[in-house]
Amino acid sequence: MGQTGRLKIYLLGPFKVEVGEQSIPSKKWKSKKALKLFKYLTANNGKKIKKDMLIDLLWPDGSASKASNLHTTIYNLRSTLDRFIKDESQSMIKYASGSYWFENSEKCWLDYREFEKRYQKGKELNESQPASALELFLSAESIYRDSFLADELYEDWALPLRQHYCELYLDLVLRISSLLVSLKQDYNQAIELCQQALNEDPFREEIHQAIISYLIKAGRYMEAAKKYRDYSKMLFEEFGLYPGSQMQELFKKVNIINNHEIKELDQILKGDEKEGPILCGSNTFEQIISLAVRRQNRTEESFTLMKINIKKFKDNNMRNLMEIIHKTLRKGDVITVWDDSYLLIKLFQADKKAGQIIKSRLEREINNSILGNMNIENYTINPARKEFVLKEII
Repeated sequence: MGQTGRLKIYLLGPFKVEVGEQSIPSKKWKSKKALKLFKYLTANNGKKIKKDMLIDLLWPDGSASKASNLHTTIYNLRSTLDRFIKDESQSMIKYASGSYWFENSEKCWLDYREFEKRYQKGKELNESQPASALELFLSAESIYRDSFLADELYEDWALPLRQHYCELYLDLVLRISSLLVSLKQDYNQAIELCQQALNEDPFREEIHQAIISYLIKAGRYMEAAKKYRDYSKMLFEEFGLYPGSQMQELFKKVNIINNHEIKELDQILKGDEKEGPILCGSNTFEQIISLAVRRQNRTEESFTLMKINIKKFKDNNMRNLMEIIHKTLRKGDVITVWDDSYLLIKLFQADKKAGQIIKSRLEREINNSILGNMNIENYTINPARKEFVLKEII
Protein backbone atom coordinates (compact mmCIF):
# COMPACT_ATOMS: atom_id res chain seq x y z
CA MET A 1 0.00 0.00 0.00
CA GLY A 2 1.28 3.45 -0.92
CA GLN A 3 2.90 5.67 1.71
CA THR A 4 3.15 9.43 1.98
CA GLY A 5 6.79 9.60 3.17
CA ARG A 6 9.55 11.33 1.27
CA LEU A 7 11.23 9.34 -1.49
CA LYS A 8 15.00 9.01 -1.00
CA ILE A 9 17.11 7.72 -3.88
CA TYR A 10 20.74 6.74 -3.32
CA LEU A 11 23.14 6.40 -6.27
CA LEU A 12 26.44 7.14 -4.51
CA GLY A 13 27.24 3.54 -3.70
CA PRO A 14 24.94 0.58 -4.41
CA PHE A 15 21.52 1.73 -5.63
CA LYS A 16 18.96 2.10 -2.86
CA VAL A 17 15.44 3.55 -2.60
CA GLU A 18 13.65 4.46 0.62
CA VAL A 19 10.16 5.78 1.32
CA GLY A 20 9.98 7.20 4.79
CA GLU A 21 11.68 4.53 6.90
CA GLN A 22 10.90 1.70 4.47
CA SER A 23 13.38 0.45 1.89
CA ILE A 24 12.26 -0.87 -1.50
CA PRO A 25 14.30 -4.05 -2.04
CA SER A 26 15.31 -5.07 -5.56
CA LYS A 27 13.07 -8.14 -5.47
CA LYS A 28 10.02 -5.88 -5.10
CA TRP A 29 10.49 -4.37 -8.55
CA LYS A 30 8.24 -5.95 -11.16
CA SER A 31 11.13 -6.50 -13.58
CA LYS A 32 14.89 -5.96 -13.87
CA LYS A 33 14.27 -3.77 -16.88
CA ALA A 34 12.02 -1.48 -14.83
CA LEU A 35 14.69 -1.16 -12.15
CA LYS A 36 17.42 -0.45 -14.71
CA LEU A 37 15.21 2.18 -16.36
CA PHE A 38 14.57 3.86 -13.00
CA LYS A 39 18.31 4.00 -12.27
CA TYR A 40 18.97 5.56 -15.65
CA LEU A 41 16.21 8.15 -15.41
CA THR A 42 17.11 9.20 -11.85
CA ALA A 43 20.80 9.41 -12.76
CA ASN A 44 19.80 11.77 -15.60
CA ASN A 45 17.47 13.75 -13.37
CA GLY A 46 15.29 16.14 -15.40
CA LYS A 47 16.93 15.27 -18.72
CA LYS A 48 14.47 14.26 -21.44
CA ILE A 49 15.42 10.94 -23.02
CA LYS A 50 14.05 9.88 -26.42
CA LYS A 51 12.18 6.59 -26.55
CA ASP A 52 14.64 5.17 -29.10
CA MET A 53 17.55 5.77 -26.73
CA LEU A 54 15.75 3.99 -23.91
CA ILE A 55 14.94 1.04 -26.17
CA ASP A 56 18.63 0.79 -27.17
CA LEU A 57 19.62 0.96 -23.51
CA LEU A 58 17.27 -1.79 -22.37
CA TRP A 59 17.51 -4.04 -25.44
CA PRO A 60 20.94 -3.41 -26.98
CA ASP A 61 20.77 -6.62 -29.05
CA GLY A 62 17.70 -5.35 -30.89
CA SER A 63 15.41 -7.96 -29.36
CA ALA A 64 12.76 -5.31 -28.69
CA SER A 65 11.16 -4.68 -32.06
CA LYS A 66 8.23 -2.66 -30.79
CA ALA A 67 7.75 0.35 -28.59
CA SER A 68 5.20 -1.68 -26.63
CA ASN A 69 8.09 -3.37 -24.79
CA LEU A 70 9.15 0.00 -23.47
CA HIS A 71 5.56 0.90 -22.60
CA THR A 72 5.27 -2.32 -20.58
CA THR A 73 8.50 -1.51 -18.73
CA ILE A 74 7.28 2.01 -17.97
CA TYR A 75 4.00 0.54 -16.68
CA ASN A 76 5.92 -1.90 -14.43
CA LEU A 77 8.08 0.94 -13.14
CA ARG A 78 5.11 3.13 -12.26
CA SER A 79 3.27 0.19 -10.70
CA THR A 80 6.20 -0.52 -8.40
CA LEU A 81 6.45 3.11 -7.35
CA ASP A 82 2.71 3.32 -6.75
CA ARG A 83 2.92 0.38 -4.35
CA PHE A 84 5.19 2.44 -2.12
CA ILE A 85 4.37 6.04 -2.97
CA LYS A 86 0.70 6.85 -3.11
CA ASP A 87 -0.32 8.22 -6.55
CA GLU A 88 3.06 9.81 -7.22
CA SER A 89 4.50 7.80 -10.12
CA GLN A 90 2.79 9.81 -12.84
CA SER A 91 4.23 13.04 -11.49
CA MET A 92 7.75 11.53 -11.27
CA ILE A 93 8.01 9.57 -14.52
CA LYS A 94 7.04 12.15 -17.11
CA TYR A 95 6.34 11.75 -20.83
CA ALA A 96 5.96 14.34 -23.59
CA SER A 97 6.85 14.64 -27.29
CA GLY A 98 8.35 11.15 -27.53
CA SER A 99 10.61 11.52 -24.47
CA TYR A 100 10.60 10.25 -20.89
CA TRP A 101 12.29 11.84 -17.90
CA PHE A 102 12.42 11.78 -14.11
CA GLU A 103 10.85 14.88 -12.59
CA ASN A 104 12.37 15.74 -9.23
CA SER A 105 10.31 17.59 -6.61
CA GLU A 106 10.36 18.54 -2.96
CA LYS A 107 8.95 15.10 -2.20
CA CYS A 108 12.06 13.44 -3.61
CA TRP A 109 15.68 13.50 -2.32
CA LEU A 110 18.59 12.46 -4.55
CA ASP A 111 21.84 11.80 -2.72
CA TYR A 112 24.18 12.86 -5.52
CA ARG A 113 22.42 16.20 -5.95
CA GLU A 114 22.60 16.87 -2.20
CA PHE A 115 26.26 15.81 -2.18
CA GLU A 116 27.16 18.24 -4.95
CA LYS A 117 25.04 21.02 -3.44
CA ARG A 118 26.89 20.84 -0.09
CA TYR A 119 30.25 20.49 -1.84
CA GLN A 120 29.68 23.61 -3.97
CA LYS A 121 28.37 25.62 -1.00
CA GLY A 122 31.43 24.60 1.00
CA LYS A 123 33.71 25.79 -1.80
CA GLU A 124 32.03 29.19 -1.75
CA LEU A 125 32.73 29.54 1.99
CA ASN A 126 36.16 27.91 1.96
CA GLU A 127 38.14 31.17 2.15
CA SER A 128 35.76 33.49 4.00
CA GLN A 129 34.23 31.06 6.53
CA PRO A 130 36.50 27.99 6.75
CA ALA A 131 34.79 26.54 9.85
CA SER A 132 31.38 26.62 8.12
CA ALA A 133 32.96 25.22 4.97
CA LEU A 134 34.43 22.32 6.94
CA GLU A 135 31.02 21.52 8.42
CA LEU A 136 29.44 21.47 4.95
CA PHE A 137 32.29 19.42 3.50
CA LEU A 138 32.02 16.82 6.27
CA SER A 139 28.27 16.53 5.76
CA ALA A 140 28.85 16.03 2.02
CA GLU A 141 31.50 13.38 2.72
CA SER A 142 29.03 11.46 4.88
CA ILE A 143 26.68 11.17 1.88
CA TYR A 144 29.32 9.62 -0.36
CA ARG A 145 28.96 5.93 0.53
CA ASP A 146 30.93 4.60 -2.46
CA SER A 147 31.42 5.10 -6.20
CA PHE A 148 28.43 6.26 -8.24
CA LEU A 149 26.23 3.18 -8.83
CA ALA A 150 28.88 0.87 -7.42
CA ASP A 151 26.66 -2.12 -8.27
CA GLU A 152 26.61 -1.17 -11.98
CA LEU A 153 30.33 -1.15 -12.77
CA TYR A 154 29.85 -2.60 -16.25
CA GLU A 155 27.20 -0.14 -17.42
CA ASP A 156 28.95 2.18 -19.90
CA TRP A 157 26.39 4.95 -19.47
CA ALA A 158 27.22 5.25 -15.75
CA LEU A 159 30.99 5.68 -16.27
CA PRO A 160 31.09 9.46 -17.01
CA LEU A 161 28.93 10.15 -13.95
CA ARG A 162 31.06 7.84 -11.83
CA GLN A 163 34.21 9.68 -12.90
CA HIS A 164 32.60 13.06 -12.28
CA TYR A 165 31.55 12.30 -8.71
CA CYS A 166 34.83 10.53 -8.00
CA GLU A 167 36.69 13.74 -8.92
CA LEU A 168 34.42 15.80 -6.69
CA TYR A 169 34.91 13.36 -3.82
CA LEU A 170 38.71 13.34 -4.10
CA ASP A 171 38.82 17.13 -4.20
CA LEU A 172 36.41 17.20 -1.25
CA VAL A 173 38.71 14.96 0.81
CA LEU A 174 41.72 17.17 0.06
CA ARG A 175 39.75 20.23 1.15
CA ILE A 176 38.50 18.55 4.34
CA SER A 177 41.94 17.29 5.32
CA SER A 178 43.50 20.70 4.71
CA LEU A 179 40.90 22.40 6.94
CA LEU A 180 41.19 19.72 9.64
CA VAL A 181 44.90 20.47 9.84
CA SER A 182 44.71 24.26 9.60
CA LEU A 183 41.75 24.68 11.97
CA LYS A 184 42.15 21.79 14.40
CA GLN A 185 45.64 20.34 13.87
CA ASP A 186 43.84 16.99 13.55
CA TYR A 187 46.45 15.12 11.54
CA ASN A 188 45.08 11.69 12.39
CA GLN A 189 41.61 12.30 10.92
CA ALA A 190 43.11 14.07 7.90
CA ILE A 191 45.38 11.10 7.20
CA GLU A 192 42.56 8.60 7.77
CA LEU A 193 40.25 10.40 5.32
CA CYS A 194 42.96 10.58 2.67
CA GLN A 195 43.76 6.91 3.17
CA GLN A 196 40.08 6.03 2.64
CA ALA A 197 40.01 8.13 -0.53
CA LEU A 198 42.73 5.94 -2.04
CA ASN A 199 40.11 3.19 -2.32
CA GLU A 200 38.57 5.33 -5.08
CA ASP A 201 41.87 5.97 -6.86
CA PRO A 202 44.94 4.17 -5.47
CA PHE A 203 47.31 6.09 -7.75
CA ARG A 204 46.10 9.65 -7.10
CA GLU A 205 49.37 11.40 -6.35
CA GLU A 206 47.79 14.45 -4.67
CA ILE A 207 46.28 12.15 -2.03
CA HIS A 208 49.56 10.32 -1.37
CA GLN A 209 51.33 13.68 -1.23
CA ALA A 210 48.82 15.02 1.30
CA ILE A 211 49.27 11.94 3.52
CA ILE A 212 53.06 12.26 3.48
CA SER A 213 52.84 15.99 4.19
CA TYR A 214 50.58 15.42 7.22
CA LEU A 215 52.80 12.60 8.51
CA ILE A 216 55.76 14.98 8.38
CA LYS A 217 53.84 17.73 10.18
CA ALA A 218 52.75 15.21 12.82
CA GLY A 219 56.38 14.20 13.38
CA ARG A 220 55.82 10.68 12.04
CA TYR A 221 58.89 10.81 9.81
CA MET A 222 59.56 7.09 9.50
CA GLU A 223 55.99 6.50 8.38
CA ALA A 224 56.29 9.32 5.85
CA ALA A 225 59.44 7.78 4.35
CA LYS A 226 57.85 4.33 4.22
CA LYS A 227 54.72 5.77 2.60
CA TYR A 228 56.84 7.38 -0.10
CA ARG A 229 58.77 4.17 -0.76
CA ASP A 230 55.58 2.09 -0.96
CA TYR A 231 53.94 4.55 -3.36
CA SER A 232 57.07 4.76 -5.54
CA LYS A 233 57.28 0.99 -5.76
CA MET A 234 53.58 0.63 -6.63
CA LEU A 235 53.77 3.36 -9.28
CA PHE A 236 56.85 1.88 -10.94
CA GLU A 237 55.60 -1.71 -10.89
CA GLU A 238 52.23 -0.70 -12.40
CA PHE A 239 53.24 1.99 -14.91
CA GLY A 240 57.05 2.18 -14.98
CA LEU A 241 56.81 5.75 -13.62
CA TYR A 242 58.44 7.70 -10.81
CA PRO A 243 56.70 10.15 -8.45
CA GLY A 244 56.37 13.78 -9.58
CA SER A 245 58.78 16.56 -8.62
CA GLN A 246 56.69 17.77 -5.66
CA MET A 247 56.61 14.27 -4.18
CA GLN A 248 60.37 13.94 -4.65
CA GLU A 249 60.91 17.24 -2.83
CA LEU A 250 58.80 15.94 0.06
CA PHE A 251 60.94 12.81 0.20
CA LYS A 252 64.13 14.90 0.32
CA LYS A 253 62.61 16.82 3.23
CA VAL A 254 61.72 13.70 5.20
CA ASN A 255 65.15 12.21 4.49
CA ILE A 256 66.85 15.31 5.91
CA ILE A 257 64.71 15.04 9.05
CA ASN A 258 65.34 11.29 9.32
CA ASN A 259 69.09 11.75 9.01
CA HIS A 260 69.00 14.44 11.71
CA GLU A 261 67.07 12.13 14.05
CA ILE A 262 69.43 9.22 13.41
CA LYS A 263 72.44 11.44 14.18
CA GLU A 264 70.72 12.62 17.36
CA LEU A 265 69.98 9.08 18.50
CA ASP A 266 73.49 8.06 17.52
CA GLN A 267 74.88 10.39 20.19
CA ILE A 268 73.46 7.96 22.77
CA LEU A 269 75.55 5.19 21.28
CA LYS A 270 78.84 7.10 21.28
CA GLY A 271 79.74 6.81 24.94
CA ASP A 272 82.46 4.41 23.78
CA GLU A 273 82.79 4.20 20.00
CA LYS A 274 84.57 0.86 20.23
CA GLU A 275 81.78 -0.80 22.17
CA GLY A 276 78.02 -1.28 21.87
CA PRO A 277 75.64 -1.77 18.95
CA ILE A 278 75.55 0.13 15.65
CA LEU A 279 72.60 2.35 14.68
CA CYS A 280 71.77 2.65 10.98
CA GLY A 281 68.96 3.70 8.65
CA SER A 282 66.36 1.22 7.38
CA ASN A 283 67.86 1.01 3.87
CA THR A 284 71.30 0.18 5.26
CA PHE A 285 69.71 -2.36 7.60
CA GLU A 286 68.03 -4.10 4.66
CA GLN A 287 71.41 -4.31 2.89
CA ILE A 288 73.00 -5.79 6.02
CA ILE A 289 70.28 -8.46 6.21
CA SER A 290 70.70 -9.21 2.51
CA LEU A 291 74.44 -9.74 3.05
CA ALA A 292 73.72 -11.92 6.12
CA VAL A 293 71.45 -14.16 4.04
CA ARG A 294 74.11 -14.47 1.32
CA ARG A 295 76.74 -15.30 3.94
CA GLN A 296 74.38 -17.85 5.47
CA ASN A 297 74.28 -19.69 2.14
CA ARG A 298 78.02 -20.23 2.45
CA THR A 299 78.41 -20.86 6.19
CA GLU A 300 75.01 -22.45 7.00
CA GLU A 301 74.95 -20.48 10.27
CA SER A 302 71.71 -19.22 11.80
CA PHE A 303 71.21 -15.59 12.75
CA THR A 304 68.58 -13.92 14.91
CA LEU A 305 66.49 -10.80 14.42
CA MET A 306 64.70 -9.00 17.22
CA LYS A 307 61.59 -6.83 16.80
CA ILE A 308 60.57 -4.32 19.48
CA ASN A 309 57.19 -2.62 19.44
CA ILE A 310 57.73 1.12 20.11
CA LYS A 311 54.26 2.46 19.26
CA LYS A 312 53.74 3.79 22.79
CA PHE A 313 57.14 5.49 23.03
CA LYS A 314 57.67 9.18 22.42
CA ASP A 315 60.53 11.63 23.03
CA ASN A 316 62.15 10.96 26.44
CA ASN A 317 60.82 7.41 26.70
CA MET A 318 62.44 6.62 23.37
CA ARG A 319 65.73 8.00 24.64
CA ASN A 320 65.49 5.87 27.79
CA LEU A 321 64.81 2.80 25.68
CA MET A 322 67.81 3.48 23.43
CA GLU A 323 70.06 3.92 26.47
CA ILE A 324 68.95 0.55 27.86
CA ILE A 325 69.46 -1.14 24.49
CA HIS A 326 72.94 0.37 24.20
CA LYS A 327 73.93 -0.91 27.64
CA THR A 328 72.43 -4.37 27.07
CA LEU A 329 73.44 -5.23 23.51
CA ARG A 330 76.89 -6.01 22.23
CA LYS A 331 79.42 -4.69 19.77
CA GLY A 332 78.38 -6.03 16.35
CA ASP A 333 74.62 -5.92 16.99
CA VAL A 334 72.83 -3.61 14.52
CA ILE A 335 69.74 -1.48 15.27
CA THR A 336 67.38 0.40 12.98
CA VAL A 337 64.30 2.50 13.70
CA TRP A 338 62.23 0.84 10.97
CA ASP A 339 59.22 3.15 11.36
CA ASP A 340 57.32 4.73 14.24
CA SER A 341 56.02 1.28 15.24
CA TYR A 342 59.10 -0.95 15.40
CA LEU A 343 62.78 -1.17 16.19
CA LEU A 344 64.60 -4.01 14.42
CA ILE A 345 67.84 -5.51 15.71
CA LYS A 346 70.20 -7.99 14.04
CA LEU A 347 72.01 -9.87 16.77
CA PHE A 348 75.67 -10.59 15.99
CA GLN A 349 76.56 -14.30 15.80
CA ALA A 350 73.48 -15.36 17.78
CA ASP A 351 71.61 -18.58 17.11
CA LYS A 352 68.18 -19.31 18.60
CA LYS A 353 69.50 -20.11 22.10
CA ALA A 354 71.80 -17.09 22.27
CA GLY A 355 69.02 -14.88 20.90
CA GLN A 356 66.68 -16.03 23.68
CA ILE A 357 69.27 -15.23 26.35
CA ILE A 358 69.76 -11.70 24.95
CA LYS A 359 65.99 -11.20 24.68
CA SER A 360 65.46 -12.23 28.32
CA ARG A 361 68.26 -9.94 29.49
CA LEU A 362 66.85 -6.97 27.55
CA GLU A 363 63.29 -7.61 28.80
CA ARG A 364 64.56 -7.76 32.37
CA GLU A 365 66.40 -4.44 32.02
CA ILE A 366 63.39 -2.73 30.45
CA ASN A 367 60.90 -4.16 32.96
CA ASN A 368 63.06 -2.90 35.85
CA SER A 369 63.09 0.63 34.36
CA ILE A 370 60.38 3.27 34.27
CA LEU A 371 59.32 1.99 30.83
CA GLY A 372 57.52 -1.10 32.12
CA ASN A 373 56.63 -4.19 30.08
CA MET A 374 57.44 -4.33 26.36
CA ASN A 375 56.57 -6.58 23.46
CA ILE A 376 59.80 -8.08 22.10
CA GLU A 377 59.85 -10.86 19.51
CA ASN A 378 62.77 -12.97 18.25
CA TYR A 379 63.05 -14.52 14.78
CA THR A 380 65.78 -17.06 14.13
CA ILE A 381 66.64 -17.34 10.43
CA ASN A 382 67.86 -20.86 9.71
CA PRO A 383 69.85 -21.98 6.65
CA ALA A 384 67.10 -24.50 5.82
CA ARG A 385 64.87 -21.64 4.64
CA LYS A 386 64.84 -21.29 0.88
CA GLU A 387 64.53 -17.50 1.01
CA PHE A 388 64.04 -14.83 3.65
CA VAL A 389 62.49 -11.41 3.09
CA LEU A 390 62.72 -8.85 5.89
CA LYS A 391 59.13 -7.69 5.41
CA GLU A 392 57.92 -11.13 6.52
CA ILE A 393 58.39 -10.05 10.13
CA ILE A 394 57.11 -6.46 9.85
